Amino acid sequence: MALFNFYDDWLTRISPYTAFSRVILILRALGFDSEGTKQIIWSNSGVITESHHIWPSLTDEQWIEVESKLRDLILEEYSKKYNLDVQSLTQSEIRDLILGQDVRFSTIRRQEIAEIEKSGGQVENKEITAQKSISTNIHGEQIVTVTTTNYEQATFSSKNEWRNRALAASNLHQRAKNIYVASEEFVDDDSYTYVIPKNILQKFIQVSDLRIQVGAYLYGKSPSGHSEVKEIKCLVFVPQLGSTNSIQFPKSKPEYEGYLKEEGLELLGWIHSQSQDFDYMTSYDITTQSRMFEHYDPRFIDMTASYTPGSVTLAAFELSERGFEWGKSNKDMMSDSPEGFEKSFSKKSQLIMSDKILGTYMVPEDEIWNYFFMGAIFNSNDLYNLKVDIPLSFYDAVHRPIHFTNFAQLEAGNEEEAYQEDVFS
Repeated sequence: MALFNFYDDWLTRISPYTAFSRVILILRALGFDSEGTKQIIWSNSGVITESHHIWPSLTDEQWIEVESKLRDLILEEYSKKYNLDVQSLTQSEIRDLILGQDVRFSTIRRQEIAEIEKSGGQVENKEITAQKSISTNIHGEQIVTVTTTNYEQATFSSKNEWRNRALAASNLHQRAKNIYVASEEFVDDDSYTYVIPKNILQKFIQVSDLRIQVGAYLYGKSPSGHSEVKEIKCLVFVPQLGSTNSIQFPKSKPEYEGYLKEEGLELLGWIHSQSQDFDYMTSYDITTQSRMFEHYDPRFIDMTASYTPGSVTLAAFELSERGFEWGKSNKDMMSDSPEGFEKSFSKKSQLIMSDKILGTYMVPEDEIWNYFFMGAIFNSNDLYNLKVDIPLSFYDAVHRPIHFTNFAQLEAGNEEEAYQEDVFS
């Protein structure tokens, strides 16, 4: 008798949550294109499949590459089936589609409930209600269409509607007026005391988003005569792809030249926004920070700006060497509590916010740092140059060009119609 495990030996290296997510991804891809999925999974003829296993014996790095190709396959097939531009989807919408969720129904139900409440409880039978629509073809002929069902009448909607978040983000300047620092009592040890200018922190909050994380590198130096104090002088916004839990930064860190070298600034850590307040470094933060450096630096801090009701809570954390080693080996970026994670991996650092000193910003030369709406073209291996400038907001037009494509097409269509000959004149 042969006993088969659907996870093979995955659970010896990854968590059950990650294994389950991988199986869901494979099954979802098989549903779209079974032959293409098999070619991706069994593309390497040199990799064997054990007699008691279902899947090939791939390494963790090979599985990451396979999962990336399967995601691309699903999105490509979905875009062909529904005539949808993948670049117009947010990361949360892409995740929902990959997991097989129908993101439309919840919004449609809420709309129908609201219509019923407005009509005083009278429910309209949509299946016997005729709807007439009039359209005009390129020859100027009117086409009248009458439908008695709601087929092709419902529009695509998502629970992660970026328009609502954009409106909410326009009020972040109000929260920037109420900033609270969560720091431990001052102790006499070898830790630095970090001072951040209020002006650059307020701007960081204003250009961020309430849901998607935004990050930047912290650069500063010690004032003369106070080597135990580090004043943060510059926030460096690099190209990044954020999500609700983590941020992908380029593999190359900012070049030590130009303004950074002229001012003698050193890399002190990184700062990022988050939608919830934690009194410890999350597993995502530890993994992200551990991948930034080859060697452990005990004084490299993780500063968080947490959005609490009507305010922002600021905190700074130092990562222990044991936490650094765990983050280096962690492969699970899906679970909130991966195997081996401990809250004691980090401790709070001494932090002060001051309006007595000022700071500045550095951004990419093309000014584009947010790739949330252009995730398909983000490449962590790309190089970038920096300049001293004020960062654009998360929802600035240059960060979401796909949203303006339809407007350009409509304008082009109107111009073509204006030059048509009127055959009835």
